[in-house]
Amino acid sequence: MGIKFRSVSVLVLLGGAAFALAPVAGQASSLPTVPTFYNTTIQEPHYPNFWAVGETATLTQQTWKFLGKSYSDYELSVTAPSSAIFDNNSAYYKVGSPTVQITAYFDPQGHLLNSYGTNGLLNIFALYGGKAFEDTYDIYGKGTTASSPALPASNNPTAGTPPKNSTTWSTVYSSTLNCPGSPCLLYGARLTAVGADTTHSGSVQDDALGFTIQNFSGWANKPPSYLPESLWLFLNNGGSNYTNTEITNNAAWNNFLAGIQHPGTTTLTSFTISNEVTSIATVPVPGSVWLLGAALAGLGLLRGRGRRPDPTPA
Repeated sequence: MGIKFRSVSVLVLLGGAAFALAPVAGQASSLPTVPTFYNTTIQEPHYPNFWAVGETATLTQQTWKFLGKSYSDYELSVTAPSSAIFDNNSAYYKVGSPTVQITAYFDPQGHLLNSYGTNGLLNIFALYGGKAFEDTYDIYGKGTTASSPALPASNNPTAGTPPKNSTTWSTVYSSTLNCPGSPCLLYGARLTAVGADTTHSGSVQDDALGFTIQNFSGWANKPPSYLPESLWLFLNNGGSNYTNTEITNNAAWNNFLAGIQHPGTTTLTSFTISNEVTSIATVPVPGSVWLLGAALAGLGLLRGRGRRPDPTPA
């Protein structure tokens, strides 16, 4: 699957109406477009979002005991991006010295385990056995000055056109109100459901792991609505390049996705995939960046994000 480029457009919200501003000449070729993934329970990627590329994924079997009996689970850990961006549809912003930590737990049959949900007896046994299944996504940026920030201000994109009227934000770096710590937690969320896209349809080869995410924290922590968002993971050999084609021939990854898509039909197997994982986390627009005030009153269900056009063959 090729990740397409998109033309630059700006969506301005005014009094409940949406107006698309024309692309700026000469800036239409530098912005990556999120791929389209399909699953009946997980939303496809949208804008705004955090991309991270060049990550390493490790699936590790762990064992523990409850009342003298041994049990096991599999921990998926995704870390160490080579680069990351915040993509606001009309522009993207490079994250300073990014750190990503994605952690998810599965039973050997491929069911998602979490300590704040109901996932059957295994989850209960684990809690009493002193083990907690905390499925989480966190992305941090590091920056100590306005000239070397964790995230640039909205009027200073790495590429594209700054957002007009609808959303703006100031530079994010340590010791500012929007970044009390170092590094800055830009976005945190809990993973509450899992699914996969293994369609291999036509020239678009979709092999992706998806999560529903909720309970937001960090800089992007105040959605206009409290509906869940999504996190998608797929393999991409582009390293720090956001435009390369997806890897579809990794047997360990494909077998893992098949086990998640059809839990109980196989047993998970440990693996490590280095420097080839891309994550795309759709985020709520931070409440602090909305400037239209009364003009946006009553728009509680407005998602505040763009949608990718229907995919075309690469």
